[in-house]
Amino acid sequence: MNLRTRTSILLLPVIALSYALSAWWIYQEERATLIQLEKSKLEQKITALHSSISNYKSFQDAYLMSLLDGDLLAQFLIDTNNIYRSNILQRHMESSLGRFSAAEEPFLSLLVLDEKNEVILHLENSQDPFAEVSPRQMAAAMTLRQDKTISSATGHFDADGHLMLYQSLAIDLRTLQAPILSQIGQAGLMVVALEAKSVSSGLRNLQKTYNADIHFSSETLANKKSALFADMSFMIPLGGPNAVKLSIPGDYFEAPLIELRSRLMLLSIISCLATFLLLQFLVAKFVTAPIARLDLQLDELLSERRSDISYSSSNDEIGRLARKFQSLYTRLLASFNENYRKARMDILTGLPNRMAFNEQARELFDHYDSNRIISVCYIDVDNFKYINDKYGHEVGDRVLGQVAKGLNESVETCFSDHSPHSGAYRLSGDEFVVLAMDANEEQIRDCANSILSLFEGGLTVANASYPVTVSLGVASTQSEHCSLSELMSNVDLAMYQAKKSGKNRIAKYSETLARQHRRMQNIELAIKSPGFEDELHLCYMPIVDRQLRLCSIEVLLRWTSKTLGNVPPDEFIPLAESIGAFAKIDLWVIEQVFKNESTLRESFPMVKYVSINISSAELNSITFVDDLAILAGRYDISSGFFVLEVTETFATGNQEQVHENLNRIRGLGFRIAIDDFGTGYTSVMQMLDYPADAIKFDRSLIKRISQQTNIETAKALVELCKMQGLLVVAEGIETERQSVLFNDIGCSYQQGYFYGQPLSLENLESWLDTHTKQLEESNLIY
Repeated sequence: MNLRTRTSILLLPVIALSYALSAWWIYQEERATLIQLEKSKLEQKITALHSSISNYKSFQDAYLMSLLDGDLLAQFLIDTNNIYRSNILQRHMESSLGRFSAAEEPFLSLLVLDEKNEVILHLENSQDPFAEVSPRQMAAAMTLRQDKTISSATGHFDADGHLMLYQSLAIDLRTLQAPILSQIGQAGLMVVALEAKSVSSGLRNLQKTYNADIHFSSETLANKKSALFADMSFMIPLGGPNAVKLSIPGDYFEAPLIELRSRLMLLSIISCLATFLLLQFLVAKFVTAPIARLDLQLDELLSERRSDISYSSSNDEIGRLARKFQSLYTRLLASFNENYRKARMDILTGLPNRMAFNEQARELFDHYDSNRIISVCYIDVDNFKYINDKYGHEVGDRVLGQVAKGLNESVETCFSDHSPHSGAYRLSGDEFVVLAMDANEEQIRDCANSILSLFEGGLTVANASYPVTVSLGVASTQSEHCSLSELMSNVDLAMYQAKKSGKNRIAKYSETLARQHRRMQNIELAIKSPGFEDELHLCYMPIVDRQLRLCSIEVLLRWTSKTLGNVPPDEFIPLAESIGAFAKIDLWVIEQVFKNESTLRESFPMVKYVSINISSAELNSITFVDDLAILAGRYDISSGFFVLEVTETFATGNQEQVHENLNRIRGLGFRIAIDDFGTGYTSVMQMLDYPADAIKFDRSLIKRISQQTNIETAKALVELCKMQGLLVVAEGIETERQSVLFNDIGCSYQQGYFYGQPLSLENLESWLDTHTKQLEESNLIY
């Protein structure tokens, strides 16, 4: 008998289904009985609440009639001079309540209004001598007059969840009779408010027991009994269209039904379990044992305890399945070996890929010995994106292939006598790495220089030269505690140092480089810390005119850190720009200078301009000008007094946004100066096209054009700027010769250590006194 025949005679599905159907039928019958029983209990409780409300309403009617028929209210209205008339009605109220209910003291309130809706009488059985008319009681009276009815009854739940019943009646205050409908507007109003204590208690009990939803409703007063218990509701009339609606949620019945289902499920499980034990014996003997043997062989095969599946001569399904697995395993093994090789090989370059590098490196570190050295050269191809963008990805792929070929040749030449673990790998994109074992420093240096020489004068591919260079970092294991991640971090740091140093060069990891990196990390962390601005301060550098008199001041930022000491601007400002913190710093400096405007004007009345340096990245910002306008308005700064200096590198950003921001800044009353002119790569004419007011020659440019052979060029450059209506400021004047030279060629202003260093405001005042005396004594005027 084959496998299909044996399994087809087993009745487990039929038995399980029969148990499930039986349990379901029993559950439906019990469920209907349970719900009907709960509905009957609820109807009895609702009937009792309805009867209680009727008793309360009867008391309200009787109390109102006793006031009208017993002349108590008439005496109150007539005998206005009797100071005890309210006490008579108060005692009547208390005795009425005592006759109505001796066991409880429900709250009772009487309100009488005249035809102008003014309170004639307000009584209530409370201990509060300052009790006021409740808004609900007043609203019940107003509703009677608005609806033009003689009487009405309504109710509501107060803030404590107590049910308050209101009985309203219109009366003629002269006759104490019911007025005709046309005279409702001139009639008096009586409202009796009564707390239905027993009803409130009963409703709370129902709400707690059944988790019911209780609220007012204006639906029909007929009880709603849905056929589905998920929407069972009851209505308790309060008078008129108002009623209390009590809705029982369907999930109330879940707990008893869950218990019922649990009992039925347990009984079904026990029954099925007994049947299953018998069937398990049959299935194990005739079905699962052959499959288990095959499964065991597959497990041993996967754990490499077996090299193949045993051949089965059986002609049933298990035998045929075993033979098919044997054939499939042979093919999968061949396919796995091929895919394993491809998964660790870069298809484009033919080099091993990142996965192969990680496996090889981990293997080396797993058997690492402090007497041996593991070295890594990290190679990043510079300008590769430019190659892809300009020449296309096909050329880029050929370039990467040529780079890989050169790396292989360098490795084979430099490490031919060494461990087979040495080799070149492509990590991703334009990033490559060379891994070497037991290579000395000279061999590593020769390999790095060999790689670098491949790119001298560009990389030649298929008789065409491409402007490609590489940045190469080198690192080796320093101690037995050096891990793979630390080694890769070190070589990555060295590579970025090579790239930062100008590309197409080699940088080796060292403790000095690590310290510099840690310092930059500490600086970055300090910039991001909350108290960073508290450590900043401003210095002021004098700028003189052609007569060497103080005419302008440049504001310079300085940072003295509590933990790092003095941090130069050329160290922390580029870092702040790279992490996006420049905007915060610029706005802090601008605000501090704005605060000092009046001080600057009073202390230095001869100063025409105050210059503030801002990051060139601000000209690509869409929010900087708005923030600047807010500060300018807040401190009411003088138009034209401040100059914003931006470096020449701003010309490489979004030109449309740059022009827009420059024009908006000038529209706010600020002047624009191009700082560090001569350090970038922008043409002179391009710079002159920008909406600027002044150009500041960088100190490096000053040194070059100060040479005798470049003086005529300097004159032409200054003249060109003046023709464009620009002021020319020479920075970095350090000698008297430079001072005389740039005065002679027409520079408008000069600044530098020859005149004065950056100073605090107090020291700048002292410098001004000294400088003025020196001018007067030497009569040094050009």
